[in-house]
Amino acid sequence: MKIKTILFSLSLLNLVACSSLTHQFDAKRAQGIHKVAIVAFEIHQQKPADNLGIGALSSMNQGLDKEAAVLKKMGLKVANNFSAQIEKKTKWQVLPINTVIANPAYKERVAGTMTGMRSVTMVGPSYESIYPDGLLDMAAFRKLTLEERAKLAKDLGVDALAEVNIMNNIEQSRFSLGHAFGGGSFAFSGSASLEVYDVTSNDPVWRSQNVSGEVTEKSEDLSDKMSKIEKLSTLGEKASNMAISKLVESYSL
Repeated sequence: MKIKTILFSLSLLNLVACSSLTHQFDAKRAQGIHKVAIVAFEIHQQKPADNLGIGALSSMNQGLDKEAAVLKKMGLKVANNFSAQIEKKTKWQVLPINTVIANPAYKERVAGTMTGMRSVTMVGPSYESIYPDGLLDMAAFRKLTLEERAKLAKDLGVDALAEVNIMNNIEQSRFSLGHAFGGGSFAFSGSASLEVYDVTSNDPVWRSQNVSGEVTEKSEDLSDKMSKIEKLSTLGEKASNMAISKLVESYSL
């Protein structure tokens, strides 16, 4: 049997969608998928309020490189975890993230679309947008025509495309004594959305949107030795992974 491959773009954004579009699965086309590659990925994570809810931690939006690097690393770990979960559930062979990033044609595509002035997903000012280095985001992926996606799939040695986005929402009391001293406790709940495409159609093979995971433990339950950005990363990763687990459960062939 000829092994076919799929290009996979991971998109977990908390978008408002029609109920008819919340879940869609084409079992016949899914049977033709054997190999998958994640090509687009982003996380949008709400920032906790401090100082009686007036302020919020800001990192990438204000160019704080050290904090941005921590969150980018977290995003990459989540993408790799998704790869493992989707491979286990679907039995598709998933192209390693590092292999995708290192592919010359893919690198050229990223360099041409992820630098300079570009379109991005619109989120509120209280959210941190996390784009792991070397991967496309949703906006860049969605600009590709069917022909361009088919060519990228061929360059990667795959036979389908997909996108995923994660939205981590804050679970936090807005007013507390801790806020006044910049130490308000917080937790996250994640929401995941996924669209998988083969190279024959603009309609997805598999679409699952706004799949919610469980709420994480609170930041105050983590080690006091951890910095705030470390707690944001740790809880953001857990919230993302719990939402992904729920999403993957919706696969049924």
